[in-house]
Amino acid sequence: VTRTTTDIFPGLVIESFTLTSDAGGNVVANLQKIQGTILRATFRPNPDGVTTPTAAYDVTLKDQDLFDVLTANGANLSATATTAHACFITNAAANAYIPIVTFGDLSLNASAMGASKKTILRLFIRPVF
Repeated sequence: VTRTTTDIFPGLVIESFTLTSDAGGNVVANLQKIQGTILRATFRPNPDGVTTPTAAYDVTLKDQDLFDVLTANGANLSATATTAHACFITNAAANAYIPIVTFGDLSLNASAMGASKKTILRLFIRPVF
């Protein structure tokens, strides 16, 4: 996993992670110091035009409580189309959408990508100051 951090302007950071699967089609990594409110997550398969992942691959990103901060938006991802997701918890009783706040390391797991395939995960984060 290769990480790139881009400060867009005060109040918005993009954390980009290039995921390359192993021979079994999996990626396992610890993403350190992800801090803030996750506003959006995007998945861009096949960034180099050669390493297309298998259709319906899965990505989870779990915090220290084993909560998937992607809120299952990393399931059954497209092998060809970039997808964007707002990550939030819903409270139907209060008709509310609660954004995901994280502080610390996250455990990334990707599966069923196919051998040596790539995708880019981008997290758009409002950082904690």
